[in-house]
Amino acid sequence: MNRLKIPGTIVVLLVLAGVLLLRGFTAGPAHASATPTCAWTLVPSQDPSTSTTVYASVAVASNDVWMVGSFVNHGTSGPFLQTLAERWNGTAWQVVASSNPGAGLNALLAVARIPGGGLWAVGYMSNTTNGPRLDQTLIERWNGKRWQVVPSPNVGQDNNDLDGVVALSSTDAWAVGSYGSPGTSNPGQTLIEHWDGTQWSVIPSPNPSPTDNVLHAIAASSASDLWAVGYQRPEFGGQSSATLTLHWDGTQWSVVPSQSPGSYDNGLGGIAIVSPTSIWAVGSTSNNGPTQTLIEHWNGTQWSVVSSPDPGSSVDALSGVVALGINNAWAVGYYVVGNNPGQTLTLHWNGTAWKVVSSPNGGTDYNLLDTVTHVPGTGQLWAMGSHFVPGTDQEASLALFRC
Repeated sequence: MNRLKIPGTIVVLLVLAGVLLLRGFTAGPAHASATPTCAWTLVPSQDPSTSTTVYASVAVASNDVWMVGSFVNHGTSGPFLQTLAERWNGTAWQVVASSNPGAGLNALLAVARIPGGGLWAVGYMSNTTNGPRLDQTLIERWNGKRWQVVPSPNVGQDNNDLDGVVALSSTDAWAVGSYGSPGTSNPGQTLIEHWDGTQWSVIPSPNPSPTDNVLHAIAASSASDLWAVGYQRPEFGGQSSATLTLHWDGTQWSVVPSQSPGSYDNGLGGIAIVSPTSIWAVGSTSNNGPTQTLIEHWNGTQWSVVSSPDPGSSVDALSGVVALGINNAWAVGYYVVGNNPGQTLTLHWNGTAWKVVSSPNGGTDYNLLDTVTHVPGTGQLWAMGSHFVPGTDQEASLALFRC
């Protein structure tokens, strides 16, 4: 699925193209039970607008969980699209003010906890109010009291977007995305930026495709072991898109071969690390027919496809993944049966197989989960996304909790 970055429109495609806006996580400890014993439940959230979209989440503690995204400003002043930050305080979801430096559009597409305190959130902004749209990178930092914009670089004279972020310490953080105009004569190029405690700077990264190269998520096990995933478009003609996985070894980013089982479209949008020899990446694949879930596993030597269920008949797609241990991982997304509205999809890995676990929906129209996060030190999970408000073309946030 490809979600347009202006809420109120969800387009179901057969490829994870453009800016999928999917998120990466650093895995938690292997402490939780491999057998699910709780049910997913719907938790009411507070939205600043009837046009609200959630893209990413992170849990710091049971009473400190965040989801970020964007919302349409229906007022007469301020940017048309504004950043969204909502916080769970253990009792209720509350909107927290966040910055909007762009005069036209602002959105947060990923969020990560900073060890020792604070959060990073990344996305894009645009000063465009009329005429051609031009995105620029947006990075904000939560210092425990407020969200503040931190300057971030851009490459070239075209769009720059950041879709994933991870932090290893207060002086070591990474953000990934793309620049250029994917799908046009000005191909998208991978964009990777690093925080050294003082400033964000662009780090060289490979682009194996002559057409488009886009990164959607990043995860880390150590300062010398990071992975970023997304998609690439091979030569014109033939396969429309293929998976893309990059690895940082402490010195440079390099391409690592990954699987693209679909003859037409393949893409990865989420990644979770259990250990350097056990990593999960999720997305979707297609043979120019129904879209199906795609799950790949890294065993320390190679990426391989792991069988995953497809409860839908026309669309099954995954966008987020989190790992609690070697025998306990979760992936989220959505599925569509025929021409019916999309439904939330949650899959669980029990050490042997991925299986569908029932999950509620926020409304009777389209329901999509974009992100899943784990509360450190517990077995608690949150899955977030958006659903259409019935009878409208607008979205509202969707939050699911599992004890």
